[in-house]
Amino acid sequence: MGGREAAGGLRRRGLLGAALAGAAALAGLRPRWAGAVEDGAPGTGPLRTGERPNVLLVVLHGMRADAVGAYDGDGARTPNLDRLADRALRVARAIPEGLPAVPVRRALLTGMRTYPFRDWRAVEGIPAIPGWNPIWPHQPLLPEVLADGGVHVRIVSDDPLLGGDRLDPFLERTQPVPGLEGCDAGDDPCGACLPCLRAAEDEVPGYLVPLADGLRARPDPTARVLARAAERLEALRDRQPFFLMADVFDPADVARLPVAFVDGPADEGRDVYRPGRSALVRRVPVAVDDATAREVRRRYLAQQTENDAALGGLLDRLDELGLRERTLVWVLSDGAVALGEHGVWGHPQGVGMRAPYEVPYLIADPSGRRAGEHSEYLATTHDVAPTIIGRLGLRRPGRMNGEDLEALLDEEELPARTTFTTMVGTTIVAGHRDQDDDDDEFVLVADLDDQSRRVFDEDGDDETSGEGPRLDELWRAAIVAGGGTLPEFGEDAALRPPYPDDDHEDERDELKDDADAD
Repeated sequence: MGGREAAGGLRRRGLLGAALAGAAALAGLRPRWAGAVEDGAPGTGPLRTGERPNVLLVVLHGMRADAVGAYDGDGARTPNLDRLADRALRVARAIPEGLPAVPVRRALLTGMRTYPFRDWRAVEGIPAIPGWNPIWPHQPLLPEVLADGGVHVRIVSDDPLLGGDRLDPFLERTQPVPGLEGCDAGDDPCGACLPCLRAAEDEVPGYLVPLADGLRARPDPTARVLARAAERLEALRDRQPFFLMADVFDPADVARLPVAFVDGPADEGRDVYRPGRSALVRRVPVAVDDATAREVRRRYLAQQTENDAALGGLLDRLDELGLRERTLVWVLSDGAVALGEHGVWGHPQGVGMRAPYEVPYLIADPSGRRAGEHSEYLATTHDVAPTIIGRLGLRRPGRMNGEDLEALLDEEELPARTTFTTMVGTTIVAGHRDQDDDDDEFVLVADLDDQSRRVFDEDGDDETSGEGPRLDELWRAAIVAGGGTLPEFGEDAALRPPYPDDDHEDERDELKDDADAD
């Protein structure tokens, strides 16, 4: 098994070595005491006057909103998410403000926007992708704020990049983080090391990689993490108020660069943006016939049904312990996937439609505020930390720039958001949403590397390329959201991702080949 590396893979010293040293862990470097005040005897039943709620934050992996019944999904069976939606405020159109998994978690934990990745710089041990960097020492950290305010904090996650001196005191693994150099497991591999991932990818090149048989770590990451979180609830009942974060993470996302399967040649006749020379996303050409497309979608929906069942076990345990009426439950996904939109399967970079980016986003308040209702507000990932801090009666750090969504629960006004803006590598995706009427929606896809800009209508049809009033409107919104300027990621720019010779041979060779061809 040992020795082979997938394109975009990292050697052990490039990821785990730096993480163990604290240099590349997502939580940054600054050491901090992680104690929390314990609040006497356990409480059950409704909150009493003056009591603070507990918080259960569940971050699912790769779940599209339209796979959920409560979001009018028509494929997966999601009875647990649907029941949660009956007692939650459902945000109808939520898109993480930075993708993929690493920027999402930085926004969740800091309450700060990652877009437009202006603070990015390459760090040893983390893939050289804009937005993939540690939480810097000057940034606030949600677990630290809560612990300092007397909240008992526990994070259950197997994300190899989630760690470091600031997060380790709060962090619990369900198993050792995956190795990237192989193992000696013989005929029964774990499925989490890089050779296993590469082997599975080669065997099923036409399928969406995270759903391939034999690819996901055994047992399934979602079931494993949510089951461990359910186990921890009993101990946390004696330590209220608590914050429990169950962060589901598939090790495949760290073991290689993001992968998109593209139906047909990746560089000819595409109606969707083709990433430039930076090779930030591996685009694997495949031929996807109708039968294959149905099978990919079937596997995807079946996986979401399994994920929903795992979530149900955690929510049931919350009820059994008498904590439901004392706990704010927040469930969202760390990002969605493309399921054939514009011929792309997997990582959705450059797809000009909302569905491959939209995620479920449910907030169930223990007092029942706005239970079963929905909001059209364009809430996103960096709103999570400020809202939780505010709900627990604590003062949020000034650097947090997300909105406190308590206003939504109280049916109060928030600053208007009519345009969402997110970023994937060097690609900006922006879309207009008129919350007062049913005007058509448009999505901008703009790449900062090769300076391409295109606008797609709500059906994914190409409306404008390079010019036009809709493109100008969305481009202005993207620049305003970026603070008036946008960083440069071109070949000569300071933020250009470097590819060390020993860790990224495939990427370096691909860039050289592209340059020679030009």
